[in-house]
Amino acid sequence: MGLGLELGGKDPALIRKHAAENLVDGAMYNSGQSCCGVENIYVYESTFDAFLAAAVETAKECKVGGLLQDDAVNLGPVVNVAAADNIRARIDDAIKNGAKLLVDEALFLAAKAKTAFIAPQILVNVDHTMRIMKEKTFGPVVMTKLLRS
Repeated sequence: MGLGLELGGKDPALIRKHAAENLVDGAMYNSGQSCCGVENIYVYESTFDAFLAAAVETAKECKVGGLLQDDAVNLGPVVNVAAADNIRARIDDAIKNGAKLLVDEALFLAAKAKTAFIAPQILVNVDHTMRIMKEKTFGPVVMTKLLRS
């Protein structure tokens, strides 16, 4: 005979000191190609600057490249060059519409045009009129939005 336990409770959530690192890691998992991956992060004004600083540092620590060539790599390619071009186009469109990119792609030598490698990206000054905020990106891109209340 099986046993089933109902262990209900108050279901607390705890925002730990390493929340930024964990959220960025969740966003970059599988190079952002996960249906349940984090894409949009909403942060209250009181913690926004500290969160961004930690998130940017975490993104900069990513190693982009071929997973089979280098054991230190933790951010491999997206599925193909066409997908990478689509991700880059969405980022460019967001920037043209007022978003600001916080991680310099030049820090990641493998992440170049005409390759399937995308640098980890964190965008701010985003809004819900932008395509990148409305549609799945399937890449290592995080949109971070300031909440005032």
